[in-house]
Amino acid sequence: MMRTCYILSLLASVSATPAFVFHSSIKDQIYKSSDFDSRSLLESIPPPEDGKKNVIFVLERTDDGAEALSMLAAAKKLQKIETLPYEAHSHVSKIDSVTNIIRQVDILSGRKGSAASTPLSSLSDALDAKNDGSKFRKNTYVVKVSQENAGDIDSVVDTVVSRPDVSSVLLTAIRSFSEVKADRLQKLQKKPTANRARRLDQADDADDAYNGFDGSRYYVSMTPNILAGLLFFFFFVMSAIVGLGCMNRIEGQEVFTDKSPPVGREA
Repeated sequence: MMRTCYILSLLASVSATPAFVFHSSIKDQIYKSSDFDSRSLLESIPPPEDGKKNVIFVLERTDDGAEALSMLAAAKKLQKIETLPYEAHSHVSKIDSVTNIIRQVDILSGRKGSAASTPLSSLSDALDAKNDGSKFRKNTYVVKVSQENAGDIDSVVDTVVSRPDVSSVLLTAIRSFSEVKADRLQKLQKKPTANRARRLDQADDADDAYNGFDGSRYYVSMTPNILAGLLFFFFFVMSAIVGLGCMNRIEGQEVFTDKSPPVGREA
């Protein structure tokens, strides 16, 4: 039974995080190597049964920014968990924070406030609390486990899984800094390099604006030179209108004579 956790620790890569799912319908240790994101993983967990709750344990990163669950599995600190029936996922991506998990649980349940965060020390009190029948009752608790309490997660999960009022348990960890960097690098590589320049169509059939259209290329409506020309044109027109208007308001005499008026006499 320890073989699965050991393989899980070996296959956990910088681009993914492992996860364990515990549910009464799981009768054996199942290992899945397919890629999952956080939303797909939460969708695979059955909703809590009537009067029961789901619990999600999320381990914080280690001091050096590594993912903590695979480190515990490699150090053989999950001995009680290794004896339980579970569904193990070796590649789960996009587990960013507890807040994001709570938001996704609310979206999947269709009701805001169905999930709540609770510290590990208060988990027993939260599970023992009875629902008051209101529509705002919590049926999923997300527990963020710090590095100080990571060593106790083995016994805590074993105790919570054995509780009759718990339907499903998920054990995972926040993704490492290496996964964050790899995700950002992948997004940068997917960005097209042609979105900052205007491509001119010089083909013979340039009348067809969509001829030879490439979805990876981006086009702009005008170049900076065209925009500068239009701004200068409008500025020149406004200056001309103002200048002509000012000149038109200059008034002069309406009658002109051949003889100049006498000195000292106004015209």
